[in-house]
Amino acid sequence: MGSTYLFNGVQIGATGTYFEALSGLHGCDSIVTLNLVVNSFITNTTNANICLGSSYNFYGRHLTATGAYSDTLSAQGGCDSILVLNLTVNPGISHNITVVICPNGSYNFNGRHLTSPGTYRDTLTTHSGCDSMVVLQLDTSSVLFSSVRATFCNGSYYNFNGDTLTAAGEFTDTLSAAAGCDSIVTLTLSVLPTYNIVLNRTICSGDTFSFAGHAITTGGTYSDSLTTRNGCDSLVTLNLVVNTPPAITWPQPDTICNNNDSTHVPLAAPSPIGGALTGNGVHGLVLTVNGSGNYPVTYTYTDSGGCITSVTKNLLVESCLGIEQITEEFSIAVFPNPANDVITAQADAFAGNRVAPVVYDMMGKSVIVPFSQQADKITFNTGKLAAGVYLIKFNINGIWVSKHFVKAD
Repeated sequence: MGSTYLFNGVQIGATGTYFEALSGLHGCDSIVTLNLVVNSFITNTTNANICLGSSYNFYGRHLTATGAYSDTLSAQGGCDSILVLNLTVNPGISHNITVVICPNGSYNFNGRHLTSPGTYRDTLTTHSGCDSMVVLQLDTSSVLFSSVRATFCNGSYYNFNGDTLTAAGEFTDTLSAAAGCDSIVTLTLSVLPTYNIVLNRTICSGDTFSFAGHAITTGGTYSDSLTTRNGCDSLVTLNLVVNTPPAITWPQPDTICNNNDSTHVPLAAPSPIGGALTGNGVHGLVLTVNGSGNYPVTYTYTDSGGCITSVTKNLLVESCLGIEQITEEFSIAVFPNPANDVITAQADAFAGNRVAPVVYDMMGKSVIVPFSQQADKITFNTGKLAAGVYLIKFNINGIWVSKHFVKAD
């Protein structure tokens, strides 16, 4: 297979019968018949096994390793023949055995009854025909000892071969082993703690506290049972207090009459004290204005628990008549403003009139401030006043006119 046959000038490579007519010497035809047979390659596969340390003779080659090998030979018909060898090297098998026997006992080691401790060896033949080494380590023991460590949760128990144990410690029990020898089991038992956790928490009114997957808004005592990483239950108790901040009282009118077009308007003090007034132009209890209009002012108070409450007023500043029914406009200058030790009020209306000014603080309480008048000027001694905003009321011919001033620090 793979070659051709030349038949009267024609190359033929397939098995079959072929004819050719030829002219003889005397002019007669001759028929030549060709029966052609194409021999195929012969492939033989052999599977062989050898033991580790030996070799296999494969047509003169001594093979010692597992693998697939091939060789090409000439067959009887002159064609090539391919031989394939699948060689497997079986390793020697070594077994190590450790056996413990009771005193006066014996162990059957491949027909040998052994009674003394020691190391014994025997060579066997495996099913593949290779040697197998068995090494026996024989020990004798009067008692087999084993140790066990275990835990249980506090308040529960541990079953130790039928005994109910409720405390930590070391415990022993004697059992009969499979070989008939006594076996002593030592148990080291530990008690895992359970926890009783108490959480004292405070939230502000309107806030929530997340506990055991619930959003809690009401004060009270709540509990939940959890499992620790050791598998023991633990109790968590929450004592929740909801802190309600005090209500803000702010006696500040929503409308502020600024008849004198002052740029500094006093504000009433909110309660409880200790908070902060905020807004455009707010400085302490003074609102700086730029004419009539709306001025939002917010008072924010934070209590000792950190809870915040606030009140916002949209203050309307405008020119209006007060209770005194001011019917005449007077131009009064107050300077310096802010002042330290001395402040002066000057107006043409003061000249020739005895003006009885009264000074008030921002709570509406009158305060005593020494003053003196000379013609159109009234001088006030403000050195002993505390820092803040004050109101001076001037009685001019029965008409009350008010002016504010700021006492600096």
